Amino acid sequence: MKPAFAFAERVLFFVLLALQLVPLWSVHYFLTGDGPCHLYNAKVLLDFFQGGEAKSFFSSWMFVNTALEPNWFSHATMSLWMGLGTPPFLAEKILQTIYVLAFGLGLRFMIRQLNPNALFLSTFGLLLTYHHVFQMGFY
Repeated sequence: MKPAFAFAERVLFFVLLALQLVPLWSVHYFLTGDGPCHLYNAKVLLDFFQGGEAKSFFSSWMFVNTALEPNWFSHATMSLWMGLGTPPFLAEKILQTIYVLAFGLGLRFMIRQLNPNALFLSTFGLLLTYHHVFQMGFY
């Protein structure tokens, strides 16, 4: 790949990756199918670990599942952000932003490992960022 083309492709990729964040940050709430439910569960998890009246309320009929289930990362991450004082809707947006960036950068990394001469395909792969699974809220 020629150096001038490689630089232009790299710039285009990162500009388009930044533009992928516009749908998330241009609205107050970016709704997904299960997103509000995951956010609520993260708040319950935070209340459970903070103790007090909320813990006594929840501990009478639920417990924390310590097995590493697929949704644990999103709940724990949003609980952490909310525990640091971030509003719940913003905690979810931060998680979604990390997801979008990781998707684009992970795709680029994978293509670089498979065939560095085909790195331009990662730019086209950004079209797949907001796929059905993401829209359903499966982070």
